Amino acid sequence: TGGAGSLTASSVGVVGGDGGQIGDSTPAPVTGIAPVSCPFGGMVFPNPTTMTCTTPAGGNLTGPISAGCYSAPAVKRGLGTLNISNATLGAGTYVFEGNVNLSGSITSAAGGTTLDMYNGTLSEGTAATNLNLTAPAPCAAGTLPPCGGSYGGIAIMQPPANTNTITFEFGNSTGTIDGIIYAPTAQLFLHDSGGDKSGGISLITDLIVGTLNDQTASLSVTNYSSMVTGSPLTKIALVE
Repeated sequence: TGGAGSLTASSVGVVGGDGGQIGDSTPAPVTGIAPVSCPFGGMVFPNPTTMTCTTPAGGNLTGPISAGCYSAPAVKRGLGTLNISNATLGAGTYVFEGNVNLSGSITSAAGGTTLDMYNGTLSEGTAATNLNLTAPAPCAAGTLPPCGGSYGGIAIMQPPANTNTITFEFGNSTGTIDGIIYAPTAQLFLHDSGGDKSGGISLITDLIVGTLNDQTASLSVTNYSSMVTGSPLTKIALVE
């Protein structure tokens, strides 16, 4: 919607019909295509109820952090929040119960990381945040994550039961998300540099999301499966 947005891709296909600013799409949408099944539909997600989860004091995490399960402090109503700031994330999978807010400098260590939002929201909503997330190496061709304990190729994921929005926003955020974002029932909200309006957050990713809301004038995505040998995804499709 609106007159300022644009979409440029190798192809644009829509299962149903199209509307709104159709002329902003290059090429024009092809309508009535066959539905595309979710490539990770059979993937098994981590279950915090079977894990030992840590609740940090005050809900704050900083400095070197090890992979594992983390729970936000309980609040009277709704979910609590984990604040992660100026942190280096050790290699592996991070399972979060509750909301997570990222700020300062957040970087994946060698070996790559996967952030799993079990039931809360994930947001990067502070000016001057530098976010650099790199997924673990992909699983073998034809093998769904996890493999060898790693969710290879996936940088951020949410199970279908979690419909909360993932938000990357605010003016001068910088960094790179290098890996698949898999949130099949959630909205991915990109605002200001979250949508790479002025060289902000670069996306080297394949997006599997319920809704994409890009508030910037243009969105540039370098697809992960064209950049990484052995990516679990071999076909690019935009399905709404």
